[in-house]
Amino acid sequence: MGKLVHQAAEGFYRFASEPAVADLDGDGQAEVIFASWVQKGTGRSGKLHILDSLGHPLHEVDLPPAFGDEDWNGALGAPTLADVDGDAELEAVLGTAHSGVVVSDNDNVLDESLLWLYNAFARHHRSIPTMQLLRKNYAGGDMP
Repeated sequence: MGKLVHQAAEGFYRFASEPAVADLDGDGQAEVIFASWVQKGTGRSGKLHILDSLGHPLHEVDLPPAFGDEDWNGALGAPTLADVDGDAELEAVLGTAHSGVVVSDNDNVLDESLLWLYNAFARHHRSIPTMQLLRKNYAGGDMP
């Protein structure tokens, strides 16, 4: 059996957003895409979850850690699916609670990475929000 949104061994709760449904890989079967966020006070972040048409987990992409003094992060709303980069494939756009807007490229979902992050909520900076690439296996700490 695949991973569940809540894993008791983690010691905290994850909560799921509303889903979006689309055929991401062009096989004629819709995938179910949703986000998660974590219990406050955990110092952890939610994920982008992708299930196949039968509800089996295909991919989980870690969302970035919270910026500033916040102790949790994740995406509470349903992902928006759009062709952001003009490659004729849908990307998942998520507004996170404490790290701005993130986009997961459909090509990169297979290697479980995020395409970019728009830091609209960087209260610790007094400059124009930036867009940055997030590298595969982003492990937290300072942004690359």
